[in-house]
Amino acid sequence: MKPLTREWVEKAENDWISLHREIRARKDPNYDAACFFAQQCVEKYIKARLVEFRYPGASADLVNAKNALKTCKSFRTTARFSMGIKE
Repeated sequence: MKPLTREWVEKAENDWISLHREIRARKDPNYDAACFFAQQCVEKYIKARLVEFRYPGASADLVNAKNALKTCKSFRTTARFSMGIKE
């Protein structure tokens, strides 16, 4: 894996961790942030693959955040598999 690709993957994984942290928060969860981290994770995996929610006008709730997590998880799995990264 190219160093630049690895760097994007590491950044994507940090967003993945932050997404889960916000989804699991018991006190003052920030579901907008959870959706943001899901979007950022996907974007960074796309950038890693190419190598070289924010949701305007609305606020996210738990259902939106879980939907974002599901979408992100699916893309992340596909992206990691396509790059030969084991879970």
